[in-house]
Amino acid sequence: MAHSFADHFSRTIAFPFEEVTSPAFAMTTDWRLPELLGYLRTWSATTRCREATGRDPVGALAPEVEALWGPMDRARRVTWPLALRVGRRP
Repeated sequence: MAHSFADHFSRTIAFPFEEVTSPAFAMTTDWRLPELLGYLRTWSATTRCREATGRDPVGALAPEVEALWGPMDRARRVTWPLALRVGRRP
């Protein structure tokens, strides 16, 4: 699995514990397109863009995503890898 920026960033912060390797975790759900678009609208970057421009960037992107997604009522699996940094107290 590729490492994300957040995973790399967390590894550069001092960690005062004995590091323990954790298993891979992921969060998975089945969403229809309106649920995905609703989730994208919760992002702080989306809010900042909307406040700065007066436009909904997700709405502008929705037709392109829908063309790739297929019918709006089609459920697709969405997965987020979760990175943990686990340590043992000395």
